[in-house]
Amino acid sequence: MPPDDTTTPPEPSAPDPVVPSEPETPVSGNPVDSSPTTDSQGGDSPVEAPEAPGSEATPLVVKDENSTPETPTSQPENEPISAPTPVASATVPSPNFLQALLQKANAVLRSRKRKKLDAVMTLFAKRTKITNDEVEKLLHVSDATATRYLSTLEREGKIVQAGKTGHSVFYTKI
Repeated sequence: MPPDDTTTPPEPSAPDPVVPSEPETPVSGNPVDSSPTTDSQGGDSPVEAPEAPGSEATPLVVKDENSTPETPTSQPENEPISAPTPVASATVPSPNFLQALLQKANAVLRSRKRKKLDAVMTLFAKRTKITNDEVEKLLHVSDATATRYLSTLEREGKIVQAGKTGHSVFYTKI
C-alpha cells in the first residue's frame, strides 16, 4: 500500500538548551547541587541533554555562581624559594691558566712564522736574488704578507732590498 501523501511530517522541535558538563567533584570545596533542575516552561521534569548515538548519558552538574576555582601553585607558600647556584664561577678558568694558554698559542704562531722565514732563506740557496712575487708563490700567501716576511728578514740583517717600488724591487742575501 502506497504511503499517504496527505499527512505532513512533524516539525522538528528545538532542542532544550544544553549546559556544558563540569566535573562532579567541586574545585572550590563547595558542595555540588544535585537537585533536579526544571525545564524552561517551569515544569518539574528534569532537563536532560540530548544523547549522542552510542554514548551514555552524562548527568548535568550546576555550579554555584559565587564559587571561585582555586589556582594551583607550583610551590607551597610556607617554603622559601631557594636562590640559584652560581654556575659561572665553577666554569671560569683562572687568569693564570688563560695567560699560560695565550703564551702557548703565541709560541705556536711564532714557530710557524719562523718556518716560513726559513723557507724564504732556503730559496736564496737556489737564486741570488728573489722578488716579492716569488715569495708569494712559494708560501701561498698574499702580497702584503710576503712583503712583511721580507721586511722581517731585512730587519734581522739577513737580506737587503734593492730598489724602492714597483717591478724593479728585488732582495739579495747578505
